[in-house]
Amino acid sequence: MLEGLESMMRGDIMSRHKAETVLIKKGDKERYDVVKLWRMIHLLPVMAKVIERVILNKMVKEVDLEDTQYASRKNRSTHDMFKQIYEFVDYNKNMNCGMLSMDVAGGFDKVDIGILCRILEERGCSEGLKKWVKRWTRNRSIRLRFNRRMTRDYDLNKGVPQGSPLSSFLFRI
Repeated sequence: MLEGLESMMRGDIMSRHKAETVLIKKGDKERYDVVKLWRMIHLLPVMAKVIERVILNKMVKEVDLEDTQYASRKNRSTHDMFKQIYEFVDYNKNMNCGMLSMDVAGGFDKVDIGILCRILEERGCSEGLKKWVKRWTRNRSIRLRFNRRMTRDYDLNKGVPQGSPLSSFLFRI
């Protein structure tokens, strides 16, 4: 098992690159013939998640992040973020303030890997980890499970995989 773990760390991750995707209805929609009306839950192999967590821990130590980034960081919780916002608003209480909150639809699927790798390099990520991220985002596939039936495998070569511990960190970079 340790040999397999070391092999995956070096980049032999293709066998762990298949995701099974379960479709779940979103709310009380009148029709379900449109893909956007379904929530896709990606089920990734457990060993892949273990490796991705190890890579995430290495990357967190190497990549220089801004002080305002909270997600996917140790000792930087949502509570800390809200405290900083509260202090900012309180400090500026005599001024007109506004706040913008956004939900990027399909954000993980839209991550440009070339731009991500340039940003990783600018923020101090080693060449080895950068190459690992490039390989990790390529040659992935998914298959859909619906009504106890499974589709064929579909190639997926863009963005970062939803459901991975590493994806949230990379998306926010």
